Amino acid sequence: MTSERPRLVRAPRGALALGLLALLALVGVRKCDSEPRFDRAALDARLEAIADEAAGQRDVPSFVLRVEAPCLDYAFETARGSADPRGTGEAMTPDHAFWIASTTKTVTAVTVMKLAELGRLGLEDTLIDHLPAELVDRVHVLDGVSRGREITLAQLLGHTSGLWDHASSDAFFALVSSEQNRFWPPLELVEWAIANGEPVGPPGAQYHYSDFGYLLAGLVVEAVTGEPLHETYRSLVFEPLGMTSTYQGGYEERPDVPVAHPFFTVFDAVQLGLDPSFDWSGGGLISTAEDLTRFYAGLFQGRLLSEASLHRLLEAERPDLSGREYGFGIQWPRVGAKDWRGHGGFWGSWAGHSLSRNVTVAFSSSLAEADLDPTLEAIFASIPPLTCAEPGQRPLFERGPCPIETPGALGEVLECGRIRVPLRRDVKPTPIVELATIVRRAPRDASLQADPLVFLMGGPGGHAIETIEPFLMTAALFVNAIGRDFVAFDQRGTGFSAPRLSCDLDPEPGNETAYPETVLGCALDLLRDGLDLGAFSTVENARDVDAVRRALGAETWNLYGVSYGSHLALETLRQFPERIRSVVLDSPAPPQELFFENYPRYAQNALDGLLAACAADPGCAGRYPDLGARFERALVEAGAPGSGVPPARAAEAVRLILYDTFSLPALPRAVDAFARGDEGPLLELLGSSSDFSLGSSDGMRNSAICREWSPILSRQDLERAHLGVGSAFATALLPRQLALYDSCPFWPSGTLDLSERQPVESDVPTLILVGDLDPVTPIENAVLAASSLSNVQVIEFPSVGHAVVPTGVCPITKVLDFLIEPVLPLDTSCVAAEYGPLEFE
Repeated sequence: MTSERPRLVRAPRGALALGLLALLALVGVRKCDSEPRFDRAALDARLEAIADEAAGQRDVPSFVLRVEAPCLDYAFETARGSADPRGTGEAMTPDHAFWIASTTKTVTAVTVMKLAELGRLGLEDTLIDHLPAELVDRVHVLDGVSRGREITLAQLLGHTSGLWDHASSDAFFALVSSEQNRFWPPLELVEWAIANGEPVGPPGAQYHYSDFGYLLAGLVVEAVTGEPLHETYRSLVFEPLGMTSTYQGGYEERPDVPVAHPFFTVFDAVQLGLDPSFDWSGGGLISTAEDLTRFYAGLFQGRLLSEASLHRLLEAERPDLSGREYGFGIQWPRVGAKDWRGHGGFWGSWAGHSLSRNVTVAFSSSLAEADLDPTLEAIFASIPPLTCAEPGQRPLFERGPCPIETPGALGEVLECGRIRVPLRRDVKPTPIVELATIVRRAPRDASLQADPLVFLMGGPGGHAIETIEPFLMTAALFVNAIGRDFVAFDQRGTGFSAPRLSCDLDPEPGNETAYPETVLGCALDLLRDGLDLGAFSTVENARDVDAVRRALGAETWNLYGVSYGSHLALETLRQFPERIRSVVLDSPAPPQELFFENYPRYAQNALDGLLAACAADPGCAGRYPDLGARFERALVEAGAPGSGVPPARAAEAVRLILYDTFSLPALPRAVDAFARGDEGPLLELLGSSSDFSLGSSDGMRNSAICREWSPILSRQDLERAHLGVGSAFATALLPRQLALYDSCPFWPSGTLDLSERQPVESDVPTLILVGDLDPVTPIENAVLAASSLSNVQVIEFPSVGHAVVPTGVCPITKVLDFLIEPVLPLDTSCVAAEYGPLEFE
């Protein structure tokens, strides 16, 4: 989405992300939360004075300045002079574009690094890997020896290739200014550079600023992508950031934006007939102050490159001739605060970003070789110190209206609100995540306990608040019986929290191969909002859990996690053991468990258990004889060409129904109908099953799965796991799992630290509940989780699927007993009394 550009003081617009697979490594940032007090009017006045002073310098035809400080919710722009002083006298405005010259190099460097992230090239690739030998062998000939084949792409970006700088020679400027309105193809520029200059030294030996090197980098981009450079700029950089007014001069039609004339002393470069194509990938872009601030903010806030790539971009090579340090297409200013990073341009422009203050600046005087340092220094000195969300800052519970309707009795004691937490705790400043939170208050009397119970939803991606009503009713028992507040919140990326990673992502049975494209579309939709999908991890989730505790003022509390929520509870226990009084793990998913690999076996075991229970029941066995074998044959027949019934649909329906304890008695009837050729009862039962995780942010699920489970096994391992079960049921589940696995390269989920998959060791009292027919977190998961916990009890419930607590009074009673006094073992006699063999329909 786009909107009309607001004027002067405003919050920056969100980035618009469109494009190709290259966007999948992007991460994004929202507006910072804290708003330090500052004198807005005084800052406006100071920046206006700086503009007056810059515009008043000798021969400056025009001046435009833009400053964006999202931590202050502040944006400023102003303009002076004339965009065409020797022609129409058109007044310069903030809307005018200008020639940005060598600031183009940052865009080129980012484009090359983006292609490296996509695996299209490597920074240590040499020119001969991508360009013709006939050309490479001539670009660097020193003392009669050709060394062009030694030049790496990293050396081109960092100006250590040993190539001379043809663009700084008087002969080159005289050439391009004498041939009016001539278009300059890049190969002609390269040939001129080869013929008219000599290398300054061997590749890698020294720093020497070189437009020639950036011409070659542009040729490499075109060779790798097979498309014109400006199209790659647009798809990898401009469109993802919504840079609608930036274009490559001489190569693209000018967008609907006026352009200021650049000047060399008193000579109008446009009147001289200079075509901006003469500087191509080293300096041929034309842009606006708004687009440049959008570019540098997006770059340094992580919306274009991964953290590793951005770090590499900022690695200083050697000081250039003016004393500035230089990374890959990035300069360190000589003056002012040393944490500013950006790039200047020949036609009197500069744009860049302050790493610590999250402030972005762009300006232009449209005068060649103007002295930018006084203007830079004045701007840097004017911006007040800023902070956004601080990792150590205490979060607050900001009360507000409840996002759901609540029963009257609950509504009287239910408090709703939002808790703001950092998106990333390892980045400063960092954007904000708002966690929608509800608290079911216990009676405020002498029996009130200070340590609440917090509910951690499953998924990953489950919506806690939207589907919380059954748990809230149970919570009424909790708070009244044990005198503790009951807390639930939508985890980052889910439910009513913001931002929400909401996409409808589920492989369609029979059409699983299209799923990666669907995931790509979802990722692009989320990237349009500038979301950093790699920040939606269990590690950050666990830190959010503790932030909720702090916001509610609890010194310690009790964790109740179901399914993925149990995984989150264990990670929270790992990070904050001293803040946790007790833990309840319902249907546990321990971090060391190999979910993708065990998935088909778990489902098969649950189905076998149900079928065995049916076979042991005379009525069920009589109504549905030989049910397992007939179901297997039906799945094989459904997989035959032309059957019209994808076996994956039936298999996945059975697997999901096995989750729901209350649907288990009807499942043999539905399976029997499918074995007789009628799929309807199976799908009908699936539709009516109570799904505790109903309501899900599939994007959050993707971030967790692709970061934490997918990397630890290969696609071949996944296939072997399914086929090794030796059943048509497990085989029919494979296409969906392969689709999920194959989609992960299209989802920028970050990098797994293997320590996150290690067992959690703890002596905090822990109660584990598990159903014996659970198709996804079975008893062996419970045993695995318990193996590293020294103060734990496991209770298995017969004839129960996934999520034990909602299935009866006994598990609720055991949780209540445990929370009142977490001493183990518990009396479990109610299990046999309440849970017996299934009574099949």
